[in-house]
Amino acid sequence: RRRGYRQVYDAFDALITNSEAIETFLRDIGVTTRIEYIPNGVNLQRFHPIGSEHERLARQALRDRFGIPPDHKVMVVVGAIMPRKGPDKVLQAWRKLLPHFPDTHVLFVGPRADTHDPKLQKFGGEIAELVATSGAARQVHFAGIVDDVENYLRAADIFILASNREGTPNSVLEAMATGLPCLVTPYLGISAGIGQPGEHYQLVDRDHGAIAAALTSLLQNDNAGRALGNRGLRYVEENIDQRHSLDRYAALYEELAAAAAQRR
Repeated sequence: RRRGYRQVYDAFDALITNSEAIETFLRDIGVTTRIEYIPNGVNLQRFHPIGSEHERLARQALRDRFGIPPDHKVMVVVGAIMPRKGPDKVLQAWRKLLPHFPDTHVLFVGPRADTHDPKLQKFGGEIAELVATSGAARQVHFAGIVDDVENYLRAADIFILASNREGTPNSVLEAMATGLPCLVTPYLGISAGIGQPGEHYQLVDRDHGAIAAALTSLLQNDNAGRALGNRGLRYVEENIDQRHSLDRYAALYEELAAAAAQRR
C-alpha cells in the first residue's frame, strides 16, 4: 500500500495528524508532503475535577444509579468492549485483587461490541464468563454509549487503558484532565503525546498480573494516586488544552490560504 499512500498524501499541501507515531509511519513509507502534528486537545471546560456542589451530587447520583456505595473504589474503562481494548485483561486483573479489595467496582463506558458483533460472539462469551464467575458480578457495570463521559470519569477513582493499538487516545487525556490516576499498557502508537510514563501516568505491562499489582499499589496508597492524578492534570492543562489546538489549526489554514492566494 505504500505507493498508494504516497500518491494520495503527496498530492496535498499539508497533512494533519493527531499522533506522532502516525507522522513517523508516513515518513517511513516515503510521504514527502508537509506534516503537522496537532493534538486533538481536551475541552477543559467540560473535563475537569469536581469543583462544585452540583458536580459532587452528580457523582453520587451516578454511583447510586449503579448501586455503588460512596466509600467503594471504581476503576473506569472508556472504549468499546472488544479484544483490542483489553476489557478481558481488566476483568482478570480485578478478579485477582478482589479477595483483598472486595469493595472495588469496574465501570465500562462504551458500546458493547462484544454482544452486537457476530464475529465477537466467542469473546463476548468470555467476558460474560469472567463477570459471572467473579463472585461479585454486581460490581461490574456496563454503561454503554453515553453523552456525558465527564460525569462517569468524575464518578470513578482510577482510569485504565489496556488497549494494544491506538493513535493518541483522548480517553486517557480526558481522564487526566479529570484528575484521575491513569494506568496505561504499552500499545502500538504510544508516544509523548500523552505525557511521560511514571510522571503523568503509570505504564504497566499488558498482563493481568501486572495490572492487578499496579492497581493494588494505587488502592493501598491514596496519596500516591492523588499525586499521579495531579501531575497528569497539570500536563493536560499546560499542553493539551483544546483552545491551543484550535489556534494551531487556524494558523495553519491562514498560512496555506495566503500561500494559495499568492500562487493565483
